[in-house]
Amino acid sequence: MRIHTVRPGADGSPPLWIMKQSWEQLLFLHWPVAASSLRKLIPEPLTVDTFAGQAWIGIVAFRMNRIRLKGCPIPYPFAFPEINVRTYVTHPRGPGVYFISLDASDRLVLNMAKWWYSLPYHKADMRFRQREEHIVLSSHRPGASSGSPALFSAKYRPLSRPYLATPGTIEHWLTERYLFYCFHKLKQTMYCGEVCHPPWMLCQAEVELSKNTMTGPLGMALPESPEFMHYSRGVEARLSTISPLSSLD
Repeated sequence: MRIHTVRPGADGSPPLWIMKQSWEQLLFLHWPVAASSLRKLIPEPLTVDTFAGQAWIGIVAFRMNRIRLKGCPIPYPFAFPEINVRTYVTHPRGPGVYFISLDASDRLVLNMAKWWYSLPYHKADMRFRQREEHIVLSSHRPGASSGSPALFSAKYRPLSRPYLATPGTIEHWLTERYLFYCFHKLKQTMYCGEVCHPPWMLCQAEVELSKNTMTGPLGMALPESPEFMHYSRGVEARLSTISPLSSLD
């Protein structure tokens, strides 16, 4: 089996990168959860990853900007907010991120991402505002038929100087991941993609989380207060094509 190590930074760009994106003004929120509650959400052959025996679910809110396809000199002209609900998985290919849901306000981009990457994107009404030193981000995704809506509203700002997470810590485990996995329902196939960017410069964050039902449609309620709250000014990322896991083993 071929193991491909993804190195952060410009020199370690995925060999088949097809897209650049700027992820800006990020908020990372994390809660400990029972691994058993995640297993039903994660298709085989992935397994739930744990840190010291504990599984985690994350909500990452940010502004997407400067999307540019390889070979296209002009980036997409619009920035828009996005919220990802994700967890952490393992596979012989390597540890990575599994996206449970992704909400965005730009219908063109989310439809392209659903087609290109088979990612579970949803259209939501979202707002992103910067007020002095605070970021205010809100989102509303109506529930499907009688399902629960996915609501989110947070006001946040950095509290500390930026720092690099130390390898071996939970901060590093939660954030420094350069593989993502996605499941194509029609093909019943798991795919893997690579992302390349400099290591995250994190800050401790002050957060006022007034609404959060992002996991409600999954039948999962998270505690009001996250265990970990981090801010990052952002990175420029390069994304690869995706490949079926069967071709990588």
